[in-house]
Amino acid sequence: MKYIISKTDGSPVDPLAVYYVLRLDKDTDIGAIARGAVIGYAKGTLLHDREASLSAVDALHKAVNIMDARKITDKIQDAIFPITHSHDHPDRTPATRGDLRLRARQ
Repeated sequence: MKYIISKTDGSPVDPLAVYYVLRLDKDTDIGAIARGAVIGYAKGTLLHDREASLSAVDALHKAVNIMDARKITDKIQDAIFPITHSHDHPDRTPATRGDLRLRARQ
């Protein structure tokens, strides 16, 4: 088990239920497949459970906003730190990119 599922209101989850977590913000083929699955879920639940459908659409919007923020941050990062050899700029590390990306999310 990789994740612990809980409800935000503190009420218990059904211990016999089966949950599956999808990561929607990955800009990969697998991320696109996950987003496609959520789109299908949103369409399928629209008439039966509007709240669940809207929640799925909201999750997709959040994922796309995170992906867009990463792309913009990467463009800024590349403008500030042009691609060079690491011995030319020892301060350009993955942590530097991560720090800038973290600031963009806040």
